[in-house]
Amino acid sequence: MVNGKKVALHITGKSKTPEGTDSTELYTQGELFQKEGDTYLFYDDTEATGFAGCRTMLHFQPRSRRVTMRRTGRQQTFLVIAQGGRNTGFYGTPYGDLTIGINGIGFAAAFDEHGGSGSFSYQMDANTRLISTHEVTVTAKESEQS
Repeated sequence: MVNGKKVALHITGKSKTPEGTDSTELYTQGELFQKEGDTYLFYDDTEATGFAGCRTMLHFQPRSRRVTMRRTGRQQTFLVIAQGGRNTGFYGTPYGDLTIGINGIGFAAAFDEHGGSGSFSYQMDANTRLISTHEVTVTAKESEQS
């Protein structure tokens, strides 16, 4: 990655479905890249996220209050989460691929070239029927290995 900084990432996720609530926590190394006010974070998923063998990019876009998540590898995901907006997303799972609706609920981002934090929340639906609600928080801190 050109001009990227190595960062320590702490990612927490909470999911709520009709069956109950689940949470995920990931500590990993990644890269942070900033361009024109946007922040890009790249990291490798692990078994903790259920997406081992995948690489994920989170693109925080403060001006438009949205996050783009792109996952490549064993499963493919492409989601655009825009606060107050609805988009259609592509979500790969170990059980098959889904085209889903994404309703953006919240967005916050405070990153600089050394790290920072961001969060976003959204609802997923299929045929406008609510499937789940998600909250994600990401903290990035420049690694001493940079």
